[in-house]
Amino acid sequence: MLMSFFLLGGSAEVSVSKNELYRGESAFLTISLVSNKKSDALPNIEKIADIKVLDSRRTSNANYITVDGKSTMKYIETLTLEFKPLESVIIPSFSFIIDGEPTITEPIALNVLDKKTELKNSSFLIEMSSNKSKVYLGESFVVSVVFKQQKELEIMKIEYIKPQFTEFFSKQLGKERVYSEGNYSVHKLDYLLRAKHLGTLIIRPAKVNVAKRKRSLEEGAWYKDTPSWSRIASSALTVEVLDVPQDYDIVGDMQLKAFIDIQNVNANEPISFRIELQGEGNLEAYRGLNFNLPKVTVYSDDANISMHYVDKKLRSRYVKSFVFVSDHDFTIPSKILRVFNPKTKQINYLKTKSYPITVHRILEQTSVKKENFLYLFLLLAFVLGALFLLLLQYLPLWYKKYQLERARFDGHEALYILYPYISEESEVEEMVRKLYALKKGEKEIKIDKKILKKMLEKYKFKGVL
Repeated sequence: MLMSFFLLGGSAEVSVSKNELYRGESAFLTISLVSNKKSDALPNIEKIADIKVLDSRRTSNANYITVDGKSTMKYIETLTLEFKPLESVIIPSFSFIIDGEPTITEPIALNVLDKKTELKNSSFLIEMSSNKSKVYLGESFVVSVVFKQQKELEIMKIEYIKPQFTEFFSKQLGKERVYSEGNYSVHKLDYLLRAKHLGTLIIRPAKVNVAKRKRSLEEGAWYKDTPSWSRIASSALTVEVLDVPQDYDIVGDMQLKAFIDIQNVNANEPISFRIELQGEGNLEAYRGLNFNLPKVTVYSDDANISMHYVDKKLRSRYVKSFVFVSDHDFTIPSKILRVFNPKTKQINYLKTKSYPITVHRILEQTSVKKENFLYLFLLLAFVLGALFLLLLQYLPLWYKKYQLERARFDGHEALYILYPYISEESEVEEMVRKLYALKKGEKEIKIDKKILKKMLEKYKFKGVL
């Protein structure tokens, strides 16, 4: 509907894209002002008939307009507003001052119909749906956008405008899926969302601009293909975000497991420990577990988090490994996770066992060694004096050997450094096995000292917490 009011100085024109639309569709209101002088008479409009404006676009230009053979420069301002009425409304009158004169437009009736259930006659359709209308803060849900177009249509271009997820953390799940459904080609996208705060939050519509091919006859009997654009929009979604009644660590339905390789070791031998958390829910924002034990060295890798959306459920898996090294007995303490289950609305306490670690020290008979050393020193004192000159002669050779001995790591220290990295390189795993074999007394094992030295230099200062 278009109504014009021409005054001496200019005119005001108000129109809507269509007078009838289905519930969930967007309506577009256009206001055009024509004046003799350049001005800024169009106000900022945030609501139309108490309905929030979703989008707005302004343009301005100047043109010569000929009336009764006289050409006059006219300034044209245009404002287009998008809004989504849920029921029939009357768009009220607008008042403007154009070239010093007041101008009032007539109201416009906009009829909103119930949404169509049959799609047989629809060329295009875009729908947005959520698998949950109520979620708890921290709980994830999935929003799906489906666009359908009739197969026989000649489409020149499609522009997809994704929904506005300003109040959510969002992530696209996988790639766009394209498939056939009867007479339609279907495009589907899934998004994983998690609310940023409490309250009733709105997901703005997804939109598609579609250019159909339009053939027009030009001068000279030539046909020209031009795009005929139309915009369709989905309905908006409302999601209610609830607060979890108690303190929690994770939202979901999870299981917690812990694995340890050994609890009885010699001093400074490594103990491997792994925690696995998995189930239905989103673990992407989970900060994870850590250990801080006095006088115990703890190594840890970065947590490995994986997520899969299967059978309309989001399943996540969190895995983190630790290595403990100590020269005395200690205990790997129990860890407790508070998991809020949105299905039962209860807090589940997931707990690992505590693991006591027994560390065996190798006792040294220091007093006997000192006494034997003293007697040996007295016995050989005169021999050392006699060989002093001979030692001076071979001092350079001895010094070189001494330097080599200093640069060499013993097998125990090499095991301490290399063990946490056996999963990164097969060469490191093979070297650790040889070092363990040597430590157990298998003398036939041969180790390339150059390769060992390079490994130790590479991993000596890596990864210590």
